Amino acid sequence: MKVLLVNKFLYPAGGAEAVMFLIWRTLEADGHTVIPFGMAHPRNVLTAYDKFLAPGVSYRQPMGLRAQVALARAIWYSPEARERLKRLLAEAQPDIAYVHNIYHQLSPSVLEALHEAGIPVIMTLHDYKLACPNYRLYTEGRPCMRCVGDGFHHAVLHRCVQGSRLKSLVCAIENTLHRRKGAYRSVAYFIAPSRFLYNIMTRAGLPENKLLHWPNPVDLPPVPRSRDAGYILYSGRLVPEKGLWPLMRAAQRLPQAEFHLAGEGPLRPELEAWCRHQGLFNVRFLGFVPPEATPKLIREARCLVMPSEWYENCPMAVLEALAHGVPVVASRIGGLPELIAHGQEGLLVPPGDEAALADALSLLLSDPVQAAAMGRRARKRAERDHAPRPYLDRLLALSAELLRHDSGTQRISFLDPYR
Repeated sequence: MKVLLVNKFLYPAGGAEAVMFLIWRTLEADGHTVIPFGMAHPRNVLTAYDKFLAPGVSYRQPMGLRAQVALARAIWYSPEARERLKRLLAEAQPDIAYVHNIYHQLSPSVLEALHEAGIPVIMTLHDYKLACPNYRLYTEGRPCMRCVGDGFHHAVLHRCVQGSRLKSLVCAIENTLHRRKGAYRSVAYFIAPSRFLYNIMTRAGLPENKLLHWPNPVDLPPVPRSRDAGYILYSGRLVPEKGLWPLMRAAQRLPQAEFHLAGEGPLRPELEAWCRHQGLFNVRFLGFVPPEATPKLIREARCLVMPSEWYENCPMAVLEALAHGVPVVASRIGGLPELIAHGQEGLLVPPGDEAALADALSLLLSDPVQAAAMGRRARKRAERDHAPRPYLDRLLALSAELLRHDSGTQRISFLDPYR
């Protein structure tokens, strides 16, 4: 089978890309042809289809008003991404498309091209974008559900996108236009990696007969754990919604514990300055850790900590810890309780509760035997719920079902999108 993989980034940028590359590798190992489509970027994996890639788009570089207007229009609908994809489809002739993140840089214009070519689409939802203009259901320092099932004007009123009313307006218009146009009606199935996200999407108007709850897959290393170096690992972006301030205050309560923070983000300078001011020398900021170095960092940790204060979906950092036989201490929020049973594969604490977080971490630090037992159960859970082979078998079976019909994109009637 010839499979088109669509994602705006074709390099390791985050959890969505980790899932995409795992599917890519597994498909090719099975003898399928993988045809990638996304944006041009110097870090991309090189393929024979690079000439068809959409131009790279960056929202961080300064630009004039005319360029900003053009960029906003491309966010809503990118004719160039659509035309590049049409040329790729004409040459490569894929059978089916697995779509991941397309928002902003590619836009749903690529779905239009796929629909016109009669190619069925299965789309994995890695965030809350279809229900929330800022993707995260989080604003003003706390979780937010205002736009779910309601108008997206709340995003403008509360400046939900980077604290900017203008950027919030652009993204609110994006969501509103796509909803009114039915921009996602040609998607045959949506994969929701967590039950929490599944429920949010039904509230946002996606019909349940198009939604599937499939937890993300993760690579299972043959040797899950070599040694326990005893440190506490945080792996992720350094941003407010990740609960890093409660983590810092928990570290302050545990001066004998060693905390390793792997990742970059806008909060890093402030966190480092606070640690210096507080004389907190047990926190190490590792910065960006390349993918090839991440497994060793995970498997030597006493535990992974995910103190998030936003609605996590199905984070790959947690799945990677489970796969390596490392217990997880996480907030009881979003999809996290679906991945960890309290006292089994790790411990769950109320989000933002630094005392409870410190107590949970202290328990695992003081009892390596219990931590190791949780780690063994974590590995078994990864094998049971997140193994790549069963995931891909389901995906291929679903693809075969769609391809047996003359027009997979219209096989299931799509109720008025996002009613």
